[in-house]
Amino acid sequence: MPVPTPSSPTARLIWAWAEPFFWPRGPRAVLLVHGFTATPQEMRFLGEHLAARGYTILGVRLAGHATQVQDMARTTWRDWAASVEDGWHMLRSAGYETIAVVGLSLGGALALYHAARFPVAAVGVLAAPYRLPSHPLMPLLPLLHWIMPYWSKRFWRPPMVDPVRLPEVHLSYPAYPTRSLLTFRAFLTHLHGLLSRVTAPALFVYATGDSVVPVSHMEHYAQAIASTHKETVLQRVNRHVITLGANREEVFRAVGDFLDRVLPRPRPEAHPPDLEA
Repeated sequence: MPVPTPSSPTARLIWAWAEPFFWPRGPRAVLLVHGFTATPQEMRFLGEHLAARGYTILGVRLAGHATQVQDMARTTWRDWAASVEDGWHMLRSAGYETIAVVGLSLGGALALYHAARFPVAAVGVLAAPYRLPSHPLMPLLPLLHWIMPYWSKRFWRPPMVDPVRLPEVHLSYPAYPTRSLLTFRAFLTHLHGLLSRVTAPALFVYATGDSVVPVSHMEHYAQAIASTHKETVLQRVNRHVITLGANREEVFRAVGDFLDRVLPRPRPEAHPPDLEA
C-alpha cells in the first residue's frame, strides 16, 4: 500500500501507520519523539518493546509531520517543541508523575530541550545532531528558502507499506523544506545555551557508521549537559534511523535497561492512573 496523500476530500490527513500512539501500562511513562521529516512510525517499535516491559507509552506526532511536506514548511522549531510539551502535559494530566523522554535525531534534540525546561525523570538521546551536516549550500539557507523551498532527498523512494515489513520501512517526506532546515539550525544553536540545565539521567545511543550524525555529536552533548548520570552506547551499524532495521532490538534493550536502572521503582501499591475516573 503506498503512502497516502490528501488528494481527495475523503482522504485521511495523517498517513496510515504514522499516527501518534498511546499505550497505558504501568505508572512510569515514556514520551517518544520522532525525527525531522519523519513520523511516529520510527518510534513505534521501540514503544512496543518498552510497553512490554511495563512502561506506559505516548508517541507524539510533531507539528507539520506525517501529512504533506507543505504543512511542515509552515512550522518552526517552536511548534515542534510545543508538540512535545503537549505530550508531556497529556501524561501529567492523566496522573503520570514519573516521565522519561526519548527521541531520535531531531526528536533527541527536542528531548534535551524539554529536559532543560521540565522535571523529566530521564532523557534518552538517539542519534541527535549537535549541528546540521556541513554542505556548501548551508550558509546560503537564509536566501535559498525564498528561491528553493524544498531540498529533495537524493535517495528517497516512495515506501510500500506492508505491515509485516513495517519495522524495516522508514516513512518520511521526500524532501526537506528549506525553511525547516533554517529553523532546525536556529533551534540547535538555541539548544546549546540550555544544555547546562539538563540534570536528569541521560542515555546517548549513536551509530558508528551514521553518515548523517557522527559520534562526535554525542560527545559534544554528553560533555555539555550537567547530569551526573550519563551513559553512552555505540551501535556498530551503518544507519541513522537506529530504531528501525535489523539491529533495532539492541537499541531497544539499551533504552529499556537504562530506564530500568535509573527510574524509581513503582511502589507495590502503585497502579496506573485511572483514565476513566
